[in-house]
Amino acid sequence: MAWRFHAIDAALSPWNLTHWLMSTQATRNRIEDDIRALRWLARTASRLAPRTCEVLDPGGLVEDFADKMVSSCDMMNEAEALRRLRRNFVGEKGVVFPEPLLSSSGVLVESFERGVPLNEALPSLDPETRKRVARRGLRALLKMLFADNYIHGDLHAGNLLLRFDGHDFDLVILDAGLVIELSPRDRRNFIDLFGAVVKRDGRRAGQLIAARATHRGGGEDDVEAFVDELDHLVKDATVRGVTLKDLRVAVLLNDVLAACRRHRIRLEANFATTVVAIAVVEGIGRQLDPELDLLREAGPFLARAVVKGAREGW
Repeated sequence: MAWRFHAIDAALSPWNLTHWLMSTQATRNRIEDDIRALRWLARTASRLAPRTCEVLDPGGLVEDFADKMVSSCDMMNEAEALRRLRRNFVGEKGVVFPEPLLSSSGVLVESFERGVPLNEALPSLDPETRKRVARRGLRALLKMLFADNYIHGDLHAGNLLLRFDGHDFDLVILDAGLVIELSPRDRRNFIDLFGAVVKRDGRRAGQLIAARATHRGGGEDDVEAFVDELDHLVKDATVRGVTLKDLRVAVLLNDVLAACRRHRIRLEANFATTVVAIAVVEGIGRQLDPELDLLREAGPFLARAVVKGAREGW
C-alpha cells in the first residue's frame, strides 16, 4: 500500500507521515509473504501436473503478478507512468492525466484535477453526451493499445472523472499504478485478432498466433484444431454485428485464451491482463452508448499499427 495526495490536500504532519510510511512497509511485508506462498504453490503444481503446467506456466504467472504488485507499491513507478501517459497524449484534446509533482517510494503528490466521477455523472448525462464520452474513452484505450503499447490497466469508472467546460468536457484518468506493455509477439497477436474481427476471418489469426507461440504441446493436428476453433469463435462473435451492443470483444478474447489452454498454446500473462482492461472499458462503453461501432473506431488505429508493423518487419 502506498499513498497518493493531491497538491491541494492539507500539509502532512510528521506523525501522520510516519504512520503512513510504517503502514506502507507493513503492507509490503504482507505482500512479500503472499508472494512466497504463491511461489511454493506454483512449484508444487508443476511437480503434480507437469504436462498441464508446461502451458499454464504457473511460475511465470506468479512472477508476473509479483512484479506488478511490487511495482504498484512504489509510487515513483506510478509517477513515471503518469509522465509517460502525459507525453503519449500530448496534443490529444480532451484526455487528461494528473501531473506528478513530488514522489518517493511511499508517497506521490500530484496535481489536483477537478471533475465528477463518471459513475456519479452517468445518471445525469444526456444521450448525446453519453455517446461523446463513450467514444472518447474507447479511442483513448485504442490509442494506448495500438499506437503506444502503454496501457492503463485499471480503467474502471472510479478512476475516470468528467470535467465540464460549457458544452465540452475533459476525460480525466487517475491512478496509473498498473500499466501494461505487451511483448512484440503479443502485440502482434492483438492486432491480428482485431484484424480477424474486421475481416471475419479467425483462421488467419489462429495460424499466426500458433506460429508465434512460445510453447505448443500438441502436434500439427492440435494446431489445426486450434485454428478451426478460432475461425468459429470470430464468426460466432460477429454474426449479429460489430456495435458494443452486439459484439462482446472481452468475451471473444477470453474464449481465445481458453482455446489456447485447451490446445496447449502459451500466451504471456500480460495478454490476459490486457483482456481484463478491455473488458472494463467495454462494459463502461456499453452503458454509455451500446450502438457505438467498435470497428469503425478501431479501424484507423488498426490500420496505422499494421503499417508500422510492416515497416518494422513483423
